[in-house]
Amino acid sequence: MGKLIVFEGTDGTGKSTQFALACKRLEQDGVAYLNIKFPQYDEPSSALIKMYLAGEFGEDPDAINPYAASTFYAVDRYAGYERVWKDFYEKGGVVVCDRYTTSNAVHQGSKLQGAAQSEFFTWLYDLEYDKMGLPKPDLVLCFDMPTELAHLLREKLFIPLPRNGKARREALRLDSHFLRQRRPSSLHRRHSRRDLPAYKSLSGGLKMVIMILGTGFEPVEAIAPCDILRRGGVEVQLAGIGGTTIEAGHGITLKADCTLEQADFENAEMVVLPGGLGGVRSILGCEAALHAVKLAYEAGKFVAAICAGPTILAHLHITDDKTATCYPGCEAQMGTAACVSQDVARDGKIITGRAAGAAISFGLALLEALRGEETAKKIADAIVFSGK
Repeated sequence: MGKLIVFEGTDGTGKSTQFALACKRLEQDGVAYLNIKFPQYDEPSSALIKMYLAGEFGEDPDAINPYAASTFYAVDRYAGYERVWKDFYEKGGVVVCDRYTTSNAVHQGSKLQGAAQSEFFTWLYDLEYDKMGLPKPDLVLCFDMPTELAHLLREKLFIPLPRNGKARREALRLDSHFLRQRRPSSLHRRHSRRDLPAYKSLSGGLKMVIMILGTGFEPVEAIAPCDILRRGGVEVQLAGIGGTTIEAGHGITLKADCTLEQADFENAEMVVLPGGLGGVRSILGCEAALHAVKLAYEAGKFVAAICAGPTILAHLHITDDKTATCYPGCEAQMGTAACVSQDVARDGKIITGRAAGAAISFGLALLEALRGEETAKKIADAIVFSGK
């Protein structure tokens, strides 16, 4: 048998560019190889894929059954294998693929959560590798970049297309929320790699923050810091407790990027907790959320909270004998913390904010901690913020 090398990654991460460079290097080194790209849009085997992307099974891609959609792509891969590269591969040739089975895992797996997602992965690998007999990769290179930066790159390169199937595919690529949903699933594959003997993630190397959202959180305390961090080039994963549709305070509903279980805590450098009494109660009632915050702090990562959120840190004894601020009236729940009456307080890797009115100052403090004072000042000037 030959070698199968797969290039994966959410759109805009440079995957296709690196794929082309790898092929060029193989040519320069005199290595006999085939380069394959999936889906095969010019082949009849992609007919159902094009119908799917054109919205003929429904306009919302997340509403389409992931098992059905995965089968469309799996059949296209099977056709390509049998008709194009099977003989070459079985005779020892090197095959380089732009997307493979792992793309189904990322794009379709992101529609599911928890045990349902794990069950889907098991079904997918059984379908493609066992039932269909497709080869398992020898190496998968996964390219990762914060969604906001990938979006900026695509905006500069994108050329509008007619509203056919391919145009719809490009439109989905340009939708930041669509991509943020896929990124956590892509990152999740690092920890579940039955199909990947050598799975390497090539990350953009930029800062990442996870913000935990529970039912009843204070919207401005999440949205304002998230906006500031993303403006400053920091990837933010909004992780919902119990799902991705979260009912915030004041009748506002927010769509999170991923569930708490899907969030990439391993690679995050900061965990942020908005306030709002409902949101705080939701986090305090979720052992997984509390465990994630505690582990982040013990690993030397930043932990931050605003309004009533610092009481969660106090509950975990993170703010014991530390300087912190919180919503007026919550001081009694802050244990041995030295509470101060100021918009933002920082004590080492602990950052706290006083209330919703300090949400912008709090967000800028988070950005400064991760990207430096100069970046924070640039964003403050850009939004014409004159506060402290």
